[in-house]
Amino acid sequence: MWIFRLTLDLLFPSACYLCKKEGFSLCSSCVQNLSHSIQVLPHWIHTTYLYKDENVRSCLHQIKYYHRKDIVLPLVQASIDASLIDFVGTENNTVLVPIPMHFGRKWSRGYNHASSIANTYGKLLNIPVNENLLIRKKNSTQQATIKRVQERMKNVHNIFAVHQKNADQKTQNIILIDDTTTTHATLLEAKHVLEKTGYTNVKAITLAH
Repeated sequence: MWIFRLTLDLLFPSACYLCKKEGFSLCSSCVQNLSHSIQVLPHWIHTTYLYKDENVRSCLHQIKYYHRKDIVLPLVQASIDASLIDFVGTENNTVLVPIPMHFGRKWSRGYNHASSIANTYGKLLNIPVNENLLIRKKNSTQQATIKRVQERMKNVHNIFAVHQKNADQKTQNIILIDDTTTTHATLLEAKHVLEKTGYTNVKAITLAH
């Protein structure tokens, strides 16, 4: 499917995914009209958009399943405001770590959408990205298909490990990156694994909640 998406991008000129205005992957007007999350999250998680917004869901679906990397940039750019800058902080020893995919799922999709989001934040915020620090040891059931919080926690238990060769204990500040968070189960599991390894300050940024 992603090959078909790339073929369409070559055959037809770029147009805003939502309003079809030519010349934009996602125009500024549509981005400004996306609903922002107003829910109170744990202090270590920062998010911007409201996942219940149909347009937000649609954009993230395109990024996740149809290789729409071109939509990532406008969403990330608009999410960088004073609150996010304050959340990231000014420490020099900070690194962005995308939530990893199991190699089987990554192979079937063609890429890891969280890596694309992390690298976009990295370029705009001038923060290094480490895509190989966390390893996904097993291919768990997709969290979106599980409704109960306890089942989500169980589903992601012990699925991550830290790749010691790619670990740098001089890096004290880790910011996990993913597209969405709902119950925070995946982020919390990754946070615990990193903290057990010795990282003392682990936070997370997602595009939506």
